Amino acid sequence: MILAHSAEGLEHFKSLLANDILFVTADQLFQAVATYGVIGIIVWLLYPKTKGFLRELLFFGTLALTVTSSVQLVGVLVVFTLLVAPAIMAHTQQRFNPYFFAVFIGVIITSTASVFAFVFDLPTGFSIVSITSVCAIFSVLITSKKKSSVIIENAKYKSDTTLKR
Repeated sequence: MILAHSAEGLEHFKSLLANDILFVTADQLFQAVATYGVIGIIVWLLYPKTKGFLRELLFFGTLALTVTSSVQLVGVLVVFTLLVAPAIMAHTQQRFNPYFFAVFIGVIITSTASVFAFVFDLPTGFSIVSITSVCAIFSVLITSKKKSSVIIENAKYKSDTTLKR
């Protein structure tokens, strides 16, 4: 509502949704690297030593700092797409370590979407969101089809062995 009365309200709203990553300044990049570096060191040093409520507080506090600074940099859609989609894809596959697979697939998809946006002169943030979402949907559909066929085969096997008894 506040942005509706601004002459540049729509532009501010678009940048909150998915900012153009190609126009991030060097100062913004260095600030983000410093912020994430400090958060990484804090988590690396303190997280294994904490338990219970303090551990949860540390996790959610650093998550909030990371998400807030990332949203300011690239936009809310990009941040949440890159939080959710690689995790879903890593969870549905069973071949590789889920953590490394999520990081790998996130980097690959983000790089591919950035090149795609550059080549076709499209907004980078929205390209990342679109391509990541499509990849996650296809990943879930493909792996769920495999899982459902395995479940059906197991059900057929169980019914066959039950009938033979």
